Amino acid sequence: MEQLVVITHPDPVVLEARTIYDVSTPDGSVALGYYYDGHVLARGVVANDALDAIQGLLRTPVSVAIAATEDEGGNIEARVCLVLPVEPEDMPAGSEEEPPEPWRASLPAPPTELESDYQDPPKLALLPIGNAVRGASHRNHPDVAGDAKEMLHNLLSGRSHDAVMRAIDDLLDSL
Repeated sequence: MEQLVVITHPDPVVLEARTIYDVSTPDGSVALGYYYDGHVLARGVVANDALDAIQGLLRTPVSVAIAATEDEGGNIEARVCLVLPVEPEDMPAGSEEEPPEPWRASLPAPPTELESDYQDPPKLALLPIGNAVRGASHRNHPDVAGDAKEMLHNLLSGRSHDAVMRAIDDLLDSL
């Protein structure tokens, strides 16, 4: 199984989703550009009926992350994601036949200074909004986490490269 590395940006950011024209957008869907600080952070496609929900999520600052894996060739394939809190009552109920988690009994009691939800960390969901790729020849770090962190930083700072333009540059460099 491939290792999935998730890197989150430490602070929520203000994103804007704008419809963009893309000839390959399927019927019943809309292409969106997710903009941060005046530049494109990600591009993706959502169903028409999900547009209002996406716009609603972005009315306040949101947490962003990149979820990355390394393929057999050393390339990094990643998804740019919104990090969304999920209320426990909204999560699908597990089977009542599931055995209790034996490791919980070995947890020390939480310090009295901490709130009671110490043992129940918040539930989070990653909502992919776009893709990011870094070819093996463009890797700058020996581990996926290092490259993923740099990729997220580049996306947020507007220093990322479009995949098509990168491919053209690589082709021209090889001539």
